[in-house]
Amino acid sequence: MLIGDRGPGVVLDARTCAVLEAYAGVRHLRTLHRGQDPHLDRQLAEIKHAADLWQTHVDRATRNHLGSADGSASGPTVDAAPEPDRPSPWLTTSQVAVLLRVEPRTVVKAIDRGSLPARKAGRQWQIHTDDVEHYRQARRERQPR
Repeated sequence: MLIGDRGPGVVLDARTCAVLEAYAGVRHLRTLHRGQDPHLDRQLAEIKHAADLWQTHVDRATRNHLGSADGSASGPTVDAAPEPDRPSPWLTTSQVAVLLRVEPRTVVKAIDRGSLPARKAGRQWQIHTDDVEHYRQARRERQPR
């Protein structure tokens, strides 16, 4: 969608902003150009804000899925006190399988074909929660309606 009072513009959803933050160097760009152009500063800050909101959504969804015995979301779980340390954003293939409701081997196959980014830690795959959410969203978009 094109909008803007300074010529054409574009609307980005929070998921896209999170990808830009994580992989496109927007964080570096924001730091590099800070204070040089107030309009650009504001736009880059809005991208960060949207990315942070998306990350909060992903973190909450991950905690809800991993918090139940069978991996299904049973509603929001709220801790009585704030967490002292943020949990690691890296998940194992078994944890991802629970989130996606598939077998761990299916997760490994997605990694092998390059559909799901992951890193090796010793002999174990680690998958970032952002990548799991992006993969899940892409799977939803590919499914026939």
